[in-house]
Amino acid sequence: MLALENGLYIVDSGTGINYKLSTDKKLTVFGKTGPGADGIVLVGKDQYLISSWSGEVYFVNSNGESK
Repeated sequence: MLALENGLYIVDSGTGINYKLSTDKKLTVFGKTGPGADGIVLVGKDQYLISSWSGEVYFVNSNGESK
């Protein structure tokens, strides 16, 4: 999980779907990575690195696309 002023970012290790819980309690998907996600850090405006327990690291851009 990652807590920022605009909400809480949650990575789902089971499905690989990543969520944002906004301050007004709205849950939205902000990207999809592989299963096993275990960490998230902000690296730029609406850009994140998400790691997985298997050693993979995903870059999620502001459009929600992961690489």
